[in-house]
Amino acid sequence: VVTVELPGLSAEDVDVSVEDSTLTVRGSRDSSSEVEEQRYHRIERRHGAFSRTVALPPQVDTSKVDARFEDGVLR
Repeated sequence: VVTVELPGLSAEDVDVSVEDSTLTVRGSRDSSSEVEEQRYHRIERRHGAFSRTVALPPQVDTSKVDARFEDGVLR
């Protein structure tokens, strides 16, 4: 089981693919910024594309790979 934490993202923001024995998770985050003046208040969030690749063990049957996304966690 591979678990990837992706807080703030939805399933539509993430692409999961398996090729040969390699699992790839790709996606992107949009930036978000909040400014509240009067003694100042600022919130910034990260943004940009990301990609992670995991080599799967040879005994994994890649035709049976299943992805589930719930509460910001991809399994």
